[in-house]
Amino acid sequence: MRRLAFAALAAVLFAGCASAPQPNGPIAEPVQEARRGAMPESRREPAETRVAELIGYFAAVTRAGLGEQKRELAQSAASFGRTPTAQARLRLGGLYAQPVPSLRDDARAMSLLEPLAGSNQTTAAERPLADLASLLYAQVAERLRIEKAETKKQEALREQIEAMKSIDRSIRDREDRPRAR
Repeated sequence: MRRLAFAALAAVLFAGCASAPQPNGPIAEPVQEARRGAMPESRREPAETRVAELIGYFAAVTRAGLGEQKRELAQSAASFGRTPTAQARLRLGGLYAQPVPSLRDDARAMSLLEPLAGSNQTTAAERPLADLASLLYAQVAERLRIEKAETKKQEALREQIEAMKSIDRSIRDREDRPRAR
């Protein structure tokens, strides 16, 4: 029940991130604290605390300016490259999963989040990280599914328009034939 409530909270926070205004200033103070306080997984803070910090971090990065977003993405990618921990993977995958155009890369998000989201071997202590990864993975998968459906609809509409144009041309040709005689 606690995980379900936490997942619902995360979903609400992410939905709010998409419509939040984007100031041009630096990232909010909580994110700077979260970045400074980013600790190796060897120091075992409760996973719920780390997940809550990640959610705040994602929200603040989403609201930040373009330059700061790119810096955070580069720092997270470098951090994951140095130490590919589950938390670093989730941080980078979560940034790529954001709806903000400067951060969004659905393919990379899916590849980073899938190992965490699909892992059945997660310990109870790390379950909140896996739950957040599952939530982000599901959001990206749904976004991709919707985009694919929209593309299909647009293609069907294009085909209908072409068919209507063809019918219109044939009607005009029929009307022009008697006049030509």
